[in-house]
Amino acid sequence: MASPSLVLSMILLLHSILFMPSASLSCVLQCESEVNLHLYLHQIAAGLGTNQVEIVTSSKPAGTLAVNDWTVMDGPSPGVTIVARTKGMHTQAGVADRTWFNYFSMVFE
Repeated sequence: MASPSLVLSMILLLHSILFMPSASLSCVLQCESEVNLHLYLHQIAAGLGTNQVEIVTSSKPAGTLAVNDWTVMDGPSPGVTIVARTKGMHTQAGVADRTWFNYFSMVFE
């Protein structure tokens, strides 16, 4: 078993190594940049080309659950380019106003 003084000295040594400044972490150029994208999520709930499926139907005013594989386009009109896909779920969360809570991963193509 190691003595308390040895353990304390090892902790202090590891602490100083972990928090040493590193040249690779410094930023010579501007580290942040702002990107403004105008994207359009296409949700087709029913019919030809549907991209979501209701998996739990609730008899209550809230609680319906659906999964989605929505496409994200670079414009609102037909014939535009698919730039990403969003895969996830959405839950009808609002009782009075029937609003939805969405959570998904967006993967750019």
